Amino acid sequence: MTITGSRLYSSLALFAITASAWAGPEFDEGATDAGSTPPTSKSVSSSSGSAVTKVRGTTTTAALLGGGDLVDLYRVKTGTDTSTFKVDMNMVSGGEPVWGARLCLFKKQVVTCGAAGTPQTTVTIARPVATVVKADANRAFPIFDGAKQLVNGGGATLGSILSPNTEYYISVGGSTNLPQGYREDCNGSSLITFFGGTDGLGQYMASASDALCNLTGWNGVGTAAGPYGMSTAGIVTVAASDCSSAMEIEGSPLVVPYAYALAPLVNLPGVSCAPTWLTSRQFFYIWEPQCTGTAHVSTCTVGAPDTAIEVFEIDACNPDPCAAATGVSIACNDQCGSGNGSRVEFPVTLGHRYLVWMPRVSGTGNTGSVTFTCTALPPSGDVNGDGLVNALDLSIILGQWTGN
Repeated sequence: MTITGSRLYSSLALFAITASAWAGPEFDEGATDAGSTPPTSKSVSSSSGSAVTKVRGTTTTAALLGGGDLVDLYRVKTGTDTSTFKVDMNMVSGGEPVWGARLCLFKKQVVTCGAAGTPQTTVTIARPVATVVKADANRAFPIFDGAKQLVNGGGATLGSILSPNTEYYISVGGSTNLPQGYREDCNGSSLITFFGGTDGLGQYMASASDALCNLTGWNGVGTAAGPYGMSTAGIVTVAASDCSSAMEIEGSPLVVPYAYALAPLVNLPGVSCAPTWLTSRQFFYIWEPQCTGTAHVSTCTVGAPDTAIEVFEIDACNPDPCAAATGVSIACNDQCGSGNGSRVEFPVTLGHRYLVWMPRVSGTGNTGSVTFTCTALPPSGDVNGDGLVNALDLSIILGQWTGN
């Protein structure tokens, strides 16, 4: 659900933002809903490796895509020290989920389905790790704290069962709405509701049998929902290095820093306008320009890495950015002048979203920045192009009048 607020952004670039919805290392659920399963989750991502200090969003009982939006699932990454991992819904600045929430934590895993010798598929799943409804008697709302012991962990802390520098999913939902799944990696015949009996004080580790499950949905018990805010620590952003974890940005102008060292090495063909240049590292952005007019995306700065840029329009009826990436691009460039950067220009429409693919196509250049700008079309009747329709425009028309 869309709510008004700030967006996740690297503090390294705050000085460069002039008219965007970004305002610090915070993440807002934004224009598209954070879904409730791994394929529909929202990645807390960036191309600069910033830390995350706050996440905001909204759940609702109102119909959304055929049903209530009762759970939001976020994809995040732990830092080096998992004892500092913290997700706290007791925000002193407001945003507490007064509707009665539960936090669940799942570990992201990639598994291969299908027996040897048969067609196999790679699937991303979410393994249950821990849950909490109320951390202790002194706090009214859920807290995940890596330094605190688990109720059923035999003295273990939450941080001790987490893996450093690893991707996880965090869910926000009503306290009685429990996750469901199968004990097999690739679905099975026996659907199980897990995290049962975890309504007491403290953080609860998933049971040995539940930890083998794969999140596929929720039991939908209860209708608790509403806005929420979570302060966070010990969490870094997921690198926006594939279309499924594209960094979402909006507004114009924007200056977004990037560091290709954060993106894994790949060996893929280059952009469609220069397919012979192999992509070595890459970032993806989902941009909503918030204007109708002409857009420019550029990495043309002195000393920039050798980048290319290709742009795809995201279908409003299919918001999956990876689906857009398989279509025909609307703009492509691999060289701006004599420099290594690239620059594209293309028409945009207010309310539309665009996938920007920015691979490094040669060399070892690492850091730089990419700018996003949108020049709005003048309003109809704006003869002199000053952005206004007034008496000055009328006087120009009258001065050129040749009719009766």
